[in-house]
Amino acid sequence: MAYHEDLQEPAGDLYPSPPHLSIGVFCGDSGDAASMARVCAALLRAGGGFTGDVMAAPKGVPFFMTNDIGGDALRMRVEGLFDGERMVEQRDIDILKAGFRMKAIGLIVAGFDYGEHGRHPVSLTMGAADLGLPADVRRKHERRKAKKISAFALRLMRSICEDVDPLYGSIGIEASLPDPSRVASGDFTVDDVYISKRLLRSASADPQVVRSKSLADHLTEWNTGFYLSAFSEFGREVGVNEHVTPDSLHALLRYLVRKSFGF
Repeated sequence: MAYHEDLQEPAGDLYPSPPHLSIGVFCGDSGDAASMARVCAALLRAGGGFTGDVMAAPKGVPFFMTNDIGGDALRMRVEGLFDGERMVEQRDIDILKAGFRMKAIGLIVAGFDYGEHGRHPVSLTMGAADLGLPADVRRKHERRKAKKISAFALRLMRSICEDVDPLYGSIGIEASLPDPSRVASGDFTVDDVYISKRLLRSASADPQVVRSKSLADHLTEWNTGFYLSAFSEFGREVGVNEHVTPDSLHALLRYLVRKSFGF
């Protein structure tokens, strides 16, 4: 079995070593299969390599979380290049998870966060390694590794967001991105969020709403939207050194999602 030097996960696995660092994106109402295919294609364009490992389910089986599939889940080994849309069409399945590798981080698993059937956010989950340690207990070499991982993860998030143009997204340690109904109800705990210009247009909101004085020092504009940080591990990578309360970011995202989806 082949192992990544730092993260120590076996090749062929679909479970990165904990604690987990996750990038989540909600693509919109294109459906789960299309969202998964788009995010995986973007990950390949960002330099990811498909491992050939896939977890799937019979087409159309509803689920809130992938564990709901239970015994109907299928573990598959796929030879050749990843083509999510073709796999779904030819095999009459829905892809639940797919394995990829990038040199900087090791195993990355594309999967689904919790959500309504057809409206699941797509997650890219990887081992957080030293970034998962509390900042105040890291030794010097652990701080260096943590900084490299946070910088890599934020670059990857930006690449995915600018490629796929999701409505909204997040990045965090042991965090999941909620679907629109959970965002609207306030049922989420992510610290750093991505808000697309597409979501602002859908909510008929002025882009100045994310450029308010209280958020200005915590905002970075990307080509397709805005990255807002309340978690300094990632915020430092874009020049944010102080915390803004996550509640203010949650309130902004909740307001935009409610307007956009009519909750």
